[in-house]
Amino acid sequence: MPRRLRVDLEGLLKAMACTSLAEEAFLDVITGTVISLRSGEHSLEEHENRFAYYKSRPARYRHIPHGSPREVYHDMQAFVARLDDPVAQAELRRALSGKAAILRFLAAVKDFPAVAEKWEAYHRRCLLERARKWLAREGFILDA
Repeated sequence: MPRRLRVDLEGLLKAMACTSLAEEAFLDVITGTVISLRSGEHSLEEHENRFAYYKSRPARYRHIPHGSPREVYHDMQAFVARLDDPVAQAELRRALSGKAAILRFLAAVKDFPAVAEKWEAYHRRCLLERARKWLAREGFILDA
């Protein structure tokens, strides 16, 4: 039976949104805190030791999966498809074609402040859904 867990939701969503392999994060399933490990904060040996420490204690610490650029791209496509602003929709569709689409989208959406606000809310809902699914696979229910 899944166990309710109160978590640092902002920390969890930030960790799940991160696509950088230079950052790793773990969820402490006792306290609900998110532990971030960033390359460069410590020596390589210390970083590896800290990662190994948390990874070797799965009863307490769960490795938080990285965000996938593919997931972000699909979120962006789905968001653009729902837009009711034809000018913003056309511009953002253009930004999503070709290489560096995610970066181009993020730059282009800033030209439409109201749309950018909607994008942030939509992306947060997508991340929250992923977080809930991941927690469920780990045997937990998000306790708000």
